[in-house]
Amino acid sequence: MELAADGDGRVTGTVTGMPTPGDVKAGTFDSKTGALKLELGRTEESTVLIVLEGTVVKDTATGKVTVTAAAGGGDGDFKLTKKP
Repeated sequence: MELAADGDGRVTGTVTGMPTPGDVKAGTFDSKTGALKLELGRTEESTVLIVLEGTVVKDTATGKVTVTAAAGGGDGDFKLTKKP
């Protein structure tokens, strides 16, 4: 993942490593609380396939991942760590 946050709390970015490239369809980050929410889907499609909701502490985001019904459904946990 390559993510960027603007000063208004919006997050954009791309996802590689999946069978098809993806991007952030909608994303928010609250720098005061560390709350992060990313809605991900395939590039050039509007459907959200995966939702990540969690908290960022230092260089690591952890939380809940939800696979939408459009992608088969399901949920679990995630951990993302920023590369040095």
